[in-house]
Amino acid sequence: MRKLYLTLCTLILSVAAYAIGPITGNLNLCVGSTTTLADTAAGGTWSSSTPAIATIGSASGIVSGLTAGTTTIKYKTATDSATAVVEVHAAPGACPQPVGCVGVADTLTGCVVPGYWSSPVVMVDTNTGKGYLTAMAAGTTTVTYTVKISGCTATTIVTVNAGASAGVITGLSTICVGTISTLSDTVTGGTWTSSDPAVAVVGSTNGIVAGVSNGTATITYTVSGTCGTAFTTKVVNVVTTPSAGIVSGPSAVCTGMSVTLSSTVTGGVWSSSSSANASVNASTGVVTGIIAGSATISYTVTLSCGTGVTTVPVTVSGGTPAIHSAPGFPTYPDVHAICVGNGVGLTVYATFGTWSSSNPAVSSVTSTGIAYGVSAGTATITFTASSGCYSTYDITVNAPLAPVTGMLNLCFGSTTVLSGTPTGGTWISSNLAIATVGISSGVVSSSTSNGTATITYTVGGCSVTSVVTVFPFVSPITGSTQICKGAIDSLEEATAGGRWSSSDTMAVTIDSVSGVITGLAVGTSTIFYTVPGTGCVPSIVLTVNATPAAITGAGTICLGATVTLADTTAGGTWSSGANTTASVNPFTGIVTGITGGSTIISYTLGTGCYAIKAVTVTPSTISGVSTIPVGVTTTLSNTATGGAWGSSNTAVATVGASSGVVTGVTQGTAIMTYQVAGSCYATKTITVTHGVGVQETATNGASVYPNPTSGNLNIEWGSNARGEATITITDIAGRNAGSYNVTIGATPYTLSVEHLQNGIYFISVRGEHVNYSGKVTVNR
Repeated sequence: MRKLYLTLCTLILSVAAYAIGPITGNLNLCVGSTTTLADTAAGGTWSSSTPAIATIGSASGIVSGLTAGTTTIKYKTATDSATAVVEVHAAPGACPQPVGCVGVADTLTGCVVPGYWSSPVVMVDTNTGKGYLTAMAAGTTTVTYTVKISGCTATTIVTVNAGASAGVITGLSTICVGTISTLSDTVTGGTWTSSDPAVAVVGSTNGIVAGVSNGTATITYTVSGTCGTAFTTKVVNVVTTPSAGIVSGPSAVCTGMSVTLSSTVTGGVWSSSSSANASVNASTGVVTGIIAGSATISYTVTLSCGTGVTTVPVTVSGGTPAIHSAPGFPTYPDVHAICVGNGVGLTVYATFGTWSSSNPAVSSVTSTGIAYGVSAGTATITFTASSGCYSTYDITVNAPLAPVTGMLNLCFGSTTVLSGTPTGGTWISSNLAIATVGISSGVVSSSTSNGTATITYTVGGCSVTSVVTVFPFVSPITGSTQICKGAIDSLEEATAGGRWSSSDTMAVTIDSVSGVITGLAVGTSTIFYTVPGTGCVPSIVLTVNATPAAITGAGTICLGATVTLADTTAGGTWSSGANTTASVNPFTGIVTGITGGSTIISYTLGTGCYAIKAVTVTPSTISGVSTIPVGVTTTLSNTATGGAWGSSNTAVATVGASSGVVTGVTQGTAIMTYQVAGSCYATKTITVTHGVGVQETATNGASVYPNPTSGNLNIEWGSNARGEATITITDIAGRNAGSYNVTIGATPYTLSVEHLQNGIYFISVRGEHVNYSGKVTVNR
């Protein structure tokens, strides 16, 4: 049973691997377009029975339509195949369409039905392929027709013409019998006709009108085109004697104001009999009152057959003076802005009249001329005199102001800045002895005493107040504004009773009572000192600077030797707390031991933050006498223990290696050396004399320089020196480092020591009248 089951599974897997499904995809396409076919079985190839109608990619399944017709598409795998029939449709072609007119619905018809049109065509019947095109503007538009079955499309460009218009006729409305006048129109290509040729005739194409007899005739201009026919007319009066027509309009005008007159006849000219009282625009008929009185306004029409004049009298009333706000004018500017709920008194120097508002919902006005703000907006207040003349006054009503913002408490001697909304207003203080305020800036400053002052902000006729309190003086904070990370310092405040605080306790902490500050992290923090009950909070900005890294290098140095210290923080300089014990190069950190003892070496940044390292110079200076007679002993000592003693010239003086006991052997000098731990040493020069009580002073007769030296030594001879001399150099252990026999001369002798390693050496120069011993440092 187990064997049979396994065989069945194998058979099922084999069949599934080679199964082929039906071909899927769009089987209709247009000439020139493509479609993609697919099959569930993989690894097959595609082919077309009629490549002249449609081709297909053998691997991709992409079908390309070439000509109208049908073709069989086959998909074949190694074991099976499937087919499908693809139909290639011809494009529907562009159908002739009517020329459109603006505003007219034109019917479009498709060549292959059923189908439908694209916007802006409105479809009415898909089965017949009809649609309506309503053009909104002249020009051309492209419409698309899609065949419903195949989806193939064709585009058509439709020309849209402007709708029929006859334009506007211009020219004289009145002519004389026996004269001509030319009319014109904004649209060309039309024809002219007259309603009454017995009165006036007109050229059909040129618009020339000829007066025949007295009367009126209507001249018509007709324009015909693709989109229909349109016409426009003009009435022409033919006269034997010109008439200026009937003048209409107001017969009275106020000074400073204008009215407009008009006539039933066009083409005339206006004039005034008294331009001092009333002027008139010659072409528009606008009459302007100048001063009280009267004037006759004439309208004159002049033609070839004579002149016609029509006159009307116009009375100019005195008018009303300008409205002003009382009692500001003329000392102060007029108030044209008030706040909701506030009012302003208006005045005009006229005896009788009435007040009114163009918008009482914004600003009302009383019979006595007091305007009140009702709501935000604008209104025009009008005063109308009994003569009918009037004056106007514009008022803007603003909404109440928001409260002033800013600190209302300040210490004596300090300032605060207030802000008002909207900006652009003015500030004023009620008590200049307490506080002053910048009229436009809002900067409030304490004045001469403590107390309160009311600050008023005014803008757009609205005001808002705030009370500023000035508290007694609190002295400024004193102390350094810089501290190093990890360091402790303190700040001082002369005014007692306050409490200290830090704006950033991650950078700086401060004891609230003592003012002791501790730098915790690099950065800045504002330190405040708050005096309860006053609102005075002096402050300073404290900067925490980085502390250099720990100094690296040896903490012990031999007397006369060097050691290099280093710090990974760049930009600092070096210094020694005791330069007589050990000096340090401020830039390189090279420390030189000078005398035995200890000193503190500091590495300091530009901010003043530093790191320190204790350096000990060993051994210290040898103690004991410097002169002994021949045969006499003395004991030398050093604070450093465990060292060994040595003599540079045992022929002159010997010394006990461990005891430091020096014995004078013969007259001369010898250098005693005390060496600790095989490296560090100290020296002392011992002079041996002839005997006790007998002192013989020998002239050295020579000097040696430079010291220290980097390569050469110069021996300069004394005035008594002459003959030969022997130069001997020994190291601190007494080993000979070089001997030289030289002739004493008038110039210094130069000796090269470039073969010597860095360190301290002893040099002796012996000859006639020359007896010199000394210590030389070689440092390259």
